[in-house]
Amino acid sequence: PIGFISVHGPLVAVNPDNPAVIANIALSWALSVPVGLLTVGLQRAVLCRLRGQTIGVAEVFRLNGMASAAAKWFLAFAVAEDLVITLLYWATKSVFAAGDVAYAVAFYLVWLLVVSGLIVVVSTPFILVPLAIVDKRLSPIAGIRASWQATRAFLPGLIAANVIVNLIGLSGILAFVVGI
Repeated sequence: PIGFISVHGPLVAVNPDNPAVIANIALSWALSVPVGLLTVGLQRAVLCRLRGQTIGVAEVFRLNGMASAAAKWFLAFAVAEDLVITLLYWATKSVFAAGDVAYAVAFYLVWLLVVSGLIVVVSTPFILVPLAIVDKRLSPIAGIRASWQATRAFLPGLIAANVIVNLIGLSGILAFVVGI
């Protein structure tokens, strides 16, 4: 069976003909929230230290009282990402069914790079949303605005850095899946 690699999250096999897929997607969504919350808690701790403030270990997990708003953001992002990957599966399913494996793999890789590239470019202006929600105690919509305002002046460099980081991550995933 053919699986799809999500460069922002875990390995996700999006094949609706396989009953294990729903469990895999649910696990992906369930893990995106605690991992995202811990990440933003650690980012906030670093930000507080840079400001000269002290922050206790418990505050890393309390997230300034904004854990619920940040969790909604991470869950929405995971759902949107999996929907895009599912659309990629449906777009390439007929190519794989035709039987020309070399063409199908090439078609799949091009689509994967295009879709992953679009996800990276579109998501880059919003990389600070969770931190804005937690640190500034904003709603998710206000966090989107704050992230856009903070990143728009640096967008080309941030997109380049995000692409490089995702390519490094993708090469690690491919080395694990394919082998060295």
